[in-house]
Amino acid sequence: MACDPMTPRDVLWRIARDEPGLRRWIVANPAADAALLEFVSQAGGPYVRESLQILFDSMEGRPPRGQERISSTAA
Repeated sequence: MACDPMTPRDVLWRIARDEPGLRRWIVANPAADAALLEFVSQAGGPYVRESLQILFDSMEGRPPRGQERISSTAA
């Protein structure tokens, strides 16, 4: 539900406020807007920082962390 783009915005906000263990999955939701992601970032939770880093890396076209070596040795 937290990463389903069809989940209503009010439900995503409730998850963000009340379910710290699910916040990392909100980061993976393409429907999560900047305000929601900012809240999740500030509130924190298990693996939130790592999830946000993966999101930012993907936006910059970088491979996921740990796969840089795989890509460079395959060439």
